[in-house]
Amino acid sequence: MKEIMHNRSLLLLALAESVSNIGNWITIMALYAIIVFHGEGSVMESSAIMLAGLGPMLVLSPVAGWLSDRFDRKWLMITSQVMSALPIIAIIIVGEGLAIYLLLAIQTAFATLMLPARQAVVPMLVRKQQLTQANALLQQINSFVKIGGPILGGTIVGLLGARNAMLLDVLSFALAAGVLLLLPSLPPPRQKAANDTPAQTKAAEQVVEPSPVPLETLSMALRRSARLRLLFLATFLAIVVIMGFDVLGSIYVRDVLLAEEGLFGALIGLVGLGSLLSAGWLMLRRRQQNPWQDLTWGLVLLSGIPLFMAVGFWVGNPQVAKWIAAFAVLVGGLGNGLVSVQVGTLLQVLSPPALLGRMGGIFQSTITAGQMAAILVTPLLVPAYLSIGLYFALSASALILLALALVTTLRRLPAQEAENGVAEALPESSAELNA
Repeated sequence: MKEIMHNRSLLLLALAESVSNIGNWITIMALYAIIVFHGEGSVMESSAIMLAGLGPMLVLSPVAGWLSDRFDRKWLMITSQVMSALPIIAIIIVGEGLAIYLLLAIQTAFATLMLPARQAVVPMLVRKQQLTQANALLQQINSFVKIGGPILGGTIVGLLGARNAMLLDVLSFALAAGVLLLLPSLPPPRQKAANDTPAQTKAAEQVVEPSPVPLETLSMALRRSARLRLLFLATFLAIVVIMGFDVLGSIYVRDVLLAEEGLFGALIGLVGLGSLLSAGWLMLRRRQQNPWQDLTWGLVLLSGIPLFMAVGFWVGNPQVAKWIAAFAVLVGGLGNGLVSVQVGTLLQVLSPPALLGRMGGIFQSTITAGQMAAILVTPLLVPAYLSIGLYFALSASALILLALALVTTLRRLPAQEAENGVAEALPESSAELNA
């Protein structure tokens, strides 16, 4: 634990990500203020915001992952931050109507560069035994941002106005890029080719560079590891279900709780508080546990969001429903922390090191596909065929069934494929990057 807290590079990565995410929350709250809360937007408009922020990610994440396994990950992250600021500036100046959605999609395209690189960098900064603690630390810091970001964003938007507030997002990108400049070089590891001599293998451990002939492809890695395939499938299904809260959250706050962006931001902040608590528990836990167990319990706790939201809908009293909603998102936040930390850990450990960037890109596309499926389907179901309450009740049932299916499937997988639920261990970090 002490070693993690003194890891300078890991802390710099967390700081840069946090600064950028705070700015992102300001822009998110500004867009919701413009389109939903003060523009009388419907479920369709709420979905369109998310769709514009996810569509490019579905297509470009594999490309970003490929770049992450070919070029210095530090400079990819810096490029992502700098270029992401430009569309936000355009929204401030000329963004109206459909132009907002187009510019948001462009911003997402640049931001996508950051995601696989960040995922692949963590195993380069810490030893394999520290991955859960490192991911938990990053999740804790992100949870702090999720607690304060929406509340801060809603407050700033209320004080400065939506477009003026987005100027702070532009500043956050510049600050994040400056922090990332302090990182050491982070080139991708070279995968050992089949015809490497012992001398070449030893040299590859000291000088990291892309291999022109990879020993293993993405498809080979996925075919070889049943647990890696299970991780992809379970995450996709969980995202499809839980994304309904993100799609309907602002509408639920407006129409059921009879409130505005202030309460919406506070509820998101409570999700962050729950994530903070569970990530802190994972970081301080002395005994290493099976990450699959944490993931399963996380899904059960996540079901608390739609379950109690459904209860709040049927109560019919907005004041009582507000307290129920607060409890719901806090419980769900606990599950979110467990899922977020251990999904990242399992992906980092199950993936071959030289393919981690590309695997992270494909994984991000899988997550995005689940998010987009929910975004596209939810407005067709609610309120035309299902009430918000019934939709949330069905979502809670689906998450609990998914957790049970995950436990059953893991018991049937060959025991020799994994120790403690992990198929293969990453090698120790080949370079000390903590200075």
